[in-house]
Amino acid sequence: MTKYSDKAEPHYLRGVKYEQEGRIGDAIREYRMANRIKDDLIPARKRLGDLFLAQGRIDDAIQQFQKAVSITSQKRKWKRTLVPDEDKYSLIQVLERLAEAYRRAGRQAEAEAAWDRLLATAPARPEDRVILERVRRLRGADARQGPA
Repeated sequence: MTKYSDKAEPHYLRGVKYEQEGRIGDAIREYRMANRIKDDLIPARKRLGDLFLAQGRIDDAIQQFQKAVSITSQKRKWKRTLVPDEDKYSLIQVLERLAEAYRRAGRQAEAEAAWDRLLATAPARPEDRVILERVRRLRGADARQGPA
């Protein structure tokens, strides 16, 4: 851990504030700074991926979501991360965004693999059950429609 790791969260929180104010460029800058200081700050990676996805920067979004999935998969402890509880994203939440980014990029096989992994993951939070049900319904509808 670097000696500056405790300073990543203020950058993250400023990023959230800027994002809420519609200052997307400033939010991206703050999330990137948080990630430079603390490479494993999942909320900054997930939110940065969401912003990139909204901007159509699909490859950048995928990169952020992949890193967040990698970190989340390590069963990381949240106790030392000073972000609001609602921003402590689960593996299921991040996998859903990764699958969506792959889908938008036309990378259907990778989207399917992310959805498969999502469906095989035990829910860690109540909202995970909602995501699991939504993906199950989506996958059921896709199966009924057949190949494109």
